[in-house]
Amino acid sequence: MQRTFWSNLNKGLVWAALGVAFTIPVSAGQASVPVCASLPATEAQTAAVRDSWPVVLRNAFDADGSGHEHLSLTVLIPISRSDAPPCLASYLISNLHLSPDETIIGDVIPTSRDYPVFFYEQVTVDPALIIDWRYVPPGGDLAFGGYRTRALLANPTDVDLAGLGLQPSVKPSDWN
Repeated sequence: MQRTFWSNLNKGLVWAALGVAFTIPVSAGQASVPVCASLPATEAQTAAVRDSWPVVLRNAFDADGSGHEHLSLTVLIPISRSDAPPCLASYLISNLHLSPDETIIGDVIPTSRDYPVFFYEQVTVDPALIIDWRYVPPGGDLAFGGYRTRALLANPTDVDLAGLGLQPSVKPSDWN
């Protein structure tokens, strides 16, 4: 079953339910959205991720809309836990597919965190809630993207990046 998340109705309901809470801005012109305070720090979508997304759309999907095998996204998804109000948590999404109208659908990779896990549930991805992407080219062992990991390093060297499984460049040189 496909799940479409974070509609305008959901945004309003969650915001109204939480009132003043720890929040992050999702995109320009939208109100801030609550983030699960008890989970590891979750960053909002950065300008670098937002600016790189059109390049990923043009290059990381085949003509039939299938995402490259080793393309994954980190996306904020609203969750509900029995002991807390709804909030946003980050999930890894893979097995991506792009429709002709640029709707992105993918499978949630389960985690062992303490909130309900969407066991490989298929979701529709809101590009404004993508907080990172990662791509490993065929036959490669180092990834492109990985903005959240790169942000942890003040002045990364190529050796530092390779040690973290990342290419020195954030995107392949042949991506336009």
